[in-house]
Amino acid sequence: MFWSEDKKPDAITKSDSIIDASIKLSCKEIPIDHAYELSQALVAILPWLASDERIAIHQIYIPASGNGWERPEQTKMPLSRRSRLKIRLPSEYLTQLGQIQGQQIQISGENMTFGAISSSPLSISSTLVSRYVYMQDASEDEEDFLNKAYTLLTERGLGISKMLCGKSVYLKYQDKTILTRSLMLAEMNPEDSLKVQESGIGENNLLGCGIFIPQKGIKAVNDSDD
Repeated sequence: MFWSEDKKPDAITKSDSIIDASIKLSCKEIPIDHAYELSQALVAILPWLASDERIAIHQIYIPASGNGWERPEQTKMPLSRRSRLKIRLPSEYLTQLGQIQGQQIQISGENMTFGAISSSPLSISSTLVSRYVYMQDASEDEEDFLNKAYTLLTERGLGISKMLCGKSVYLKYQDKTILTRSLMLAEMNPEDSLKVQESGIGENNLLGCGIFIPQKGIKAVNDSDD
């Protein structure tokens, strides 16, 4: 772990060269480990999603517990009318993404229909988190993981001084599983915060890996694991 006390975050600013598109969903439930199946189904109807490494598909996310439902005891999670599919992509692709409206795919036997699309610019925050970061070597420990992440980020000229490695999660990928870890970056300056969100880290971005989102701070992350 690389960490020090939190400081007052930088003022939030926006950028719209890379955006998050939010697509309304109609679907009863999906597997918790749905990333690979979802990415394959989406690329089948929108092949261009796999043509640009800046495009990333967020995993469909709901809190780990709530309303009596505990994720560790389930293999599927129910979706509500508020559930959305989010795709991070350059803003020039937004018109093409409109092709998805009204289309339907199947995820583990459940029909998923896509509705209206909205979009939002990236928010620049001093604290960012990626729930799933893939670094290839499943044998590496936390220190190895952090050192590799630090190298990848600083080679881009990014100023990284505080990182926190979180829990490990295995994701299905083709006929195997891959190991991912969560990663928090803290006290980022606005320029570097934007660059990290625009480019991500590591591989398998269409599985939701390496996508950074704003986080309130270390306390919020710890609370979310309760």
